[in-house]
Amino acid sequence: MPSILIVDDNSQNLYLLELILKAEGYEVVTAENGEEALRVARQMVPDLIITDIFMPVMDGFVLCREWKKDERLESIPFIFYTATYTDPKDENYALSLGAEVFLTKPQEPEKIREVVREALSRNAGEAAARPMDEIETLLGYSQVLSRKLEQKASQLEKARTELAEISTAGNRPCLLSALDFVIIFGLSILLAITFNISNPSGIPFFPDPPDKVPAVDPFAMVEEYRQGRILLIDAMPANFYNKRHIKGAVNIPMSLFDIMYSINLSQYGRDQKIVVYGNSISGPYDLQVAGKLMLAGYTDVKVLEGGLTTWEAMGFPLDAKGSK
Repeated sequence: MPSILIVDDNSQNLYLLELILKAEGYEVVTAENGEEALRVARQMVPDLIITDIFMPVMDGFVLCREWKKDERLESIPFIFYTATYTDPKDENYALSLGAEVFLTKPQEPEKIREVVREALSRNAGEAAARPMDEIETLLGYSQVLSRKLEQKASQLEKARTELAEISTAGNRPCLLSALDFVIIFGLSILLAITFNISNPSGIPFFPDPPDKVPAVDPFAMVEEYRQGRILLIDAMPANFYNKRHIKGAVNIPMSLFDIMYSINLSQYGRDQKIVVYGNSISGPYDLQVAGKLMLAGYTDVKVLEGGLTTWEAMGFPLDAKGSK
């Protein structure tokens, strides 16, 4: 399968993008800034690169310029994926550097996969603009940075003005009586209730809490685990999961439950045997994730008694950073 280099200084962004691409079978290599990305690319020469723009050490624009100057890398499709530089002028500049695609964050996983498939299927550089010369590049880079600074200055000035208005308003006499506030508040609640009841997707006011989540002893489940009959879910934050987790477990941290749930569990039925675990300090995360799964309709959900610490102490399989 093709190899893809992804570059972002935000570890959570890297993890989500890596997960999306690995689900398609791509080999994924990561870097945290442009300088590291160039060093990695020159060692392994990927089939495609996806990079953020706003990064320390070397940003995405400079990375693209250096990328297109390298004879070994210039023909490799270059995709910008950014949440900071979203102005059409930013996109025009990015494409003028020779990039094939410019995407703004966030995008649905299927959209990302589609763009990657299209970029890999055509000849690299086929649809890309011819890179500008050095003077044009530097001039464009200066204009992009100046525009971004102007935007930030404008945002700061707007915030300062709003704070001043709030401060001034605090000294003005209130034009609404207490009864007016009560009436407005009551009407707001009534409208919200009416909308919620009439909406098929409305949120229940008093959702049924899940039953107490049962625990399972590692020895009692290890045989089914080895037979592939149990889905293990690691409820730890992604940075802990990346360092060490049970072999074969998928990561669904509570903070990203809705996103990770749809990515990792879409192929499983509601009767799938699931065991949720975490380290000894994250018991509440385990219970919360297990509870959410039970509310989602999964009928066989348990938490791992003793968590990762007990599993490791018993000598059962782990995946750890740097292990083979």
